[in-house]
Amino acid sequence: MFKKLFLAVLLALSLAVLPAAAAGPVKIQINGARLATDVDPVIIDGRTLVPVRAIAEGFGAEVGWDGASRQVTVKKSGNTVILTIDNTNYTKNGQTLKMDVPAQIVSDRTMVPVRVVSESLDAQVDWNGETRTVIINKQEEDNGLTPEQVLEKSLTATAGLDGTRFKGTIEANTGVGDPVRIAIEGAAKAGATRLKMSGNPPEGPITMEMWTNGKVFLVNDGGGWVENESFSFVLLDDVHDMIGDQYPAAVMKRIKEMGGIISFTANSAESCGVRATIDADKLLAETPPEESGFPDLKRKLVCDLTIRKADFVIQKFELTGEYIVEDVKTGYTGSVDLYDFNQVDSVPKP
Repeated sequence: MFKKLFLAVLLALSLAVLPAAAAGPVKIQINGARLATDVDPVIIDGRTLVPVRAIAEGFGAEVGWDGASRQVTVKKSGNTVILTIDNTNYTKNGQTLKMDVPAQIVSDRTMVPVRVVSESLDAQVDWNGETRTVIINKQEEDNGLTPEQVLEKSLTATAGLDGTRFKGTIEANTGVGDPVRIAIEGAAKAGATRLKMSGNPPEGPITMEMWTNGKVFLVNDGGGWVENESFSFVLLDDVHDMIGDQYPAAVMKRIKEMGGIISFTANSAESCGVRATIDADKLLAETPPEESGFPDLKRKLVCDLTIRKADFVIQKFELTGEYIVEDVKTGYTGSVDLYDFNQVDSVPKP
């Protein structure tokens, strides 16, 4: 389906946005996978503080910031935690409690005590001193299903569709100038995908069409359709082998191998959200710092899915990828809506 093409586009963006060259850190592990953070956690007075957005991201929680009151709010599954910068008092669901070390600003990031936030969101926290790792375990269910089970059901349901259309945007930040915004639109059916991309980067407007069936990758940038062997190679080696009867299980296996932290996010009567936050160590293994020339390289990849409860079909997915080197952040975001399920006649080869 279209995921083959979208992953290839994301790979190209990933290569394009990598920035120019430039005691072990404390690590955070949630349900066995390492959480990516844009700045390393710190230990202050014996307590570990982490970037609030990173820990909230790993839990699938909402995070808010009030600059006037210098308060940060974290919400998840009916729990609301409010912490004030440089204040050891905090509240959980309206009850005032006390912590040893307050939330504080470190390297322009809002850092919060990982144990306070985690336990306030009903997670269990442990510490491995030998590996300097905070170990967090959190179990959750929605209507008797875990996030992993909902994700697997959604992949099965979506893979079983007889075609769909999709529309969305990709925004790439190269660290130089304004972000480049690209609109995408297309259709997928029977293993084939056709996509149109258009945008207005600094070098001038672009329009490009692509078509693939997982074996052949064709591109038309205005001069006619030609085969792009580099994309075909990527698709064949990294994506196409996952397509077929084993597709849902293969995707779950890949997320597990990469160390995906699977969690629930927004929930409503009609849909639920599932987030996969990929293990930071596994991401870096794909781009080894010693080989890339960026010894301080940090990476993040997060995928958010909106899943229809009635039939577990994926209605929307959003991706966020980041590269951080010496506080220089580059990356991309993508948001794609799926619609017209089972209403695509065909996606013929050009």
